[in-house]
Amino acid sequence: MAGNQNDREKTPEVGTHNTTTATYCLGFRVQGVRNLKTSKKIRPGTLFIVIGVLALVTAGGIWYYNISEENAAAMVSTQLAQELYDHIYVIQITQAGVTAPIETIVDPEVDIHFPLPEVVEDEEGIRYITVNEVDYIGVLSIPDLSLSLPVNRDWSYPALRNSPCRFSGSIEEDSIVIAAHNYRSHFSAISGLRIGAPVSFLDIEGVEHHYTVEYIQTVEPTEVVEVVHSGYDLTLFTCTYGGAARVVVRCMRAER
Repeated sequence: MAGNQNDREKTPEVGTHNTTTATYCLGFRVQGVRNLKTSKKIRPGTLFIVIGVLALVTAGGIWYYNISEENAAAMVSTQLAQELYDHIYVIQITQAGVTAPIETIVDPEVDIHFPLPEVVEDEEGIRYITVNEVDYIGVLSIPDLSLSLPVNRDWSYPALRNSPCRFSGSIEEDSIVIAAHNYRSHFSAISGLRIGAPVSFLDIEGVEHHYTVEYIQTVEPTEVVEVVHSGYDLTLFTCTYGGAARVVVRCMRAER
């Protein structure tokens, strides 16, 4: 009986093993919690440093992306402006009735490996030529900023990455509005133009239109009507940095 009693004492009752395991597991968990509680806490200063580093890395990435996009826009717009000058030159020659071979007319350094451009007029009366499957209406020049930029016939966000775009109106009706990103190679510096600064637009038929800056203002992004219907012959506009407002430059024809 004593032996049986000892055997019973040594023999775990039903559930004892599970209880022991559960106790062990629970003890492990409690120990884990204790380890967490007794571990070193992250100091607020360390947290702020980590957040600051992440913010700097993010800002650096954004800066690099913006710079890369600006540089790409500068290269594309410069190349397009030169191509448009070449095309317009050829148009002027053909309109003048020159019949000599094109190789004897165009500067030998000019790349003339393109088909003769065709001037097309759309339903709005806007005349344009197509270069690399994109429609352009001419070249905008701002001498004080050393800018010569191709102008796309219609605006879109993808098109604005490469060049300024006609937002509304036309040269012929003295109502043209041209929009561009605030890239350094596009319109970032137009807010610093002086009153009376010259601006010119060479249309695709080779006619040069001359303007002077009359007025510079900053408007809200929602003031589209004020930008478009202004009574000025030529309007240029772009975003401020951050996009909170729009810088608008109003110009009138120099002949007036």
